[in-house]
Amino acid sequence: MRENCCEPLCDYPPQCNEPNQDPCPCNLEGTGCAVESPIVIVNPPPIPYNITLIFGLNDYLQTPLTQEQKDWIHASTENYEFALEVLDIRQQLTTVYDNNNYPGMYEGLDYNWWSDEAYLDNDFSLGFGPGYDEFSNLTKAEKLLVALFPAAALEIRNNKQPATDQTHQLFPHVLNNGSHYHLNDKADAFRHAFFNAINTRDVSAQMPSMGGPIILGRDIVRLFGAAHESETYQHLILEKEMDIYNNEVGVVYCIPCYPNTHDNNSISNGIMQLLNLGTLVYLNPIDYSEYSDSESSFWDDPNTSIPDDGHHGIHSSTLLTPTNQ
Repeated sequence: MRENCCEPLCDYPPQCNEPNQDPCPCNLEGTGCAVESPIVIVNPPPIPYNITLIFGLNDYLQTPLTQEQKDWIHASTENYEFALEVLDIRQQLTTVYDNNNYPGMYEGLDYNWWSDEAYLDNDFSLGFGPGYDEFSNLTKAEKLLVALFPAAALEIRNNKQPATDQTHQLFPHVLNNGSHYHLNDKADAFRHAFFNAINTRDVSAQMPSMGGPIILGRDIVRLFGAAHESETYQHLILEKEMDIYNNEVGVVYCIPCYPNTHDNNSISNGIMQLLNLGTLVYLNPIDYSEYSDSESSFWDDPNTSIPDDGHHGIHSSTLLTPTNQ
């Protein structure tokens, strides 16, 4: 901890980083000052191998896993461990739906929409696609989570528009020689943290079937965040690390948030304070020269047949950078 940093507890964030006050920012918990340290991306520990994985997941789906889902699960150790974690959580839950009581019923959605491949492919999205599209396809991991946690999926889907609106309000989307592009910049950092913060507030905890701890809503939100990044191309790994890092900041910020006490504006203000303190991260430098050209290699590499595999402005000098720089 730097010289002159606070030793006693502080009320986050007013007592830190103000004129004539302590020069160091408070930590997220408000129990003291933040300690300067390099940005570190922490991966979860591996989950033990379980040969009954596919059968276990089938038991909790209204329809069996598709061959595509089975192939994805076994395509890599990372995918396999993710599916194991999902199963471990889902096996503890008691939720059962029928055609008289299911998520989305009052929104006019058909029963079992969460297992309808055509609906999920064409009409359901949980993220923000290239260029800030309103719709981007679900990853295979997201489809698995939607089938297992449809109520949470709806809450997250319904928070997309508020996250978009708040980001546009705070960071006007400038295409020509502007500083805010909403991809890998500070606006993008804000959006990820804010989106995951309000998701943490809104996704309900679920009760286990046979005792044990409650399945916390924030843990389900973390699963969805990881699933959204699960098909990121290797050359965009910095983008994935940035998003996961900011997702976690948003989740931690809203652990004490409740719908009746923390509205979107108050959460937005808190996330902006974290951005100004440098708690969030963005990528810098980024080459935005081809951003507005939809046919450029910024969005899609013309030398490959892989869709949407552009460089997104990332190059050899690009680094994860605190948002106060």
